[in-house]
Amino acid sequence: MRWLPKNKINKNPNIYLKNLTVSQRTSLKKNLDNFNIFDSPNIEKELYKVLEKIFTFPSLSSRTAPNKNDLSLDVTITSYQLGEFLLPDLLFFWRPKITLSAQLTNIDTQKPHSTYTVTEKFEWKNFGNRVLGLRALNPFKSTFDSKDMERLLYKACIKVLQRI
Repeated sequence: MRWLPKNKINKNPNIYLKNLTVSQRTSLKKNLDNFNIFDSPNIEKELYKVLEKIFTFPSLSSRTAPNKNDLSLDVTITSYQLGEFLLPDLLFFWRPKITLSAQLTNIDTQKPHSTYTVTEKFEWKNFGNRVLGLRALNPFKSTFDSKDMERLLYKACIKVLQRI
């Protein structure tokens, strides 16, 4: 084994959670997305809870033994769409999708270390089955619901964590 001087040892950085956020939707689809009255009215809170379950890194405020290569992690759901628009005689569908962004920043220098962005969409096969199935004809139930969005978020989070 080769010994290196202490200052040459490359120690893995500690990662601390700085922020988890769900961005406010500003696109036109925000007003068009049908989220049925029988489904959860506050999808943002549900998505935020999923982020809290997945990203369980220690918080930045709990940092006690600082290293010069420690990193902070910011995770944001930058956009999402639910997947349908319903008028009395018309029904439009688009694939549900969610975009997740994560940024690692060096805590001491405040310089960005790396940024990861992942977009996860409802698969075409499942989308076709759902749109052409009986569920799409039910006026009391949305074709796509909060559970679908949670599944997409879980997939996006796994991809981001694999890259980190």
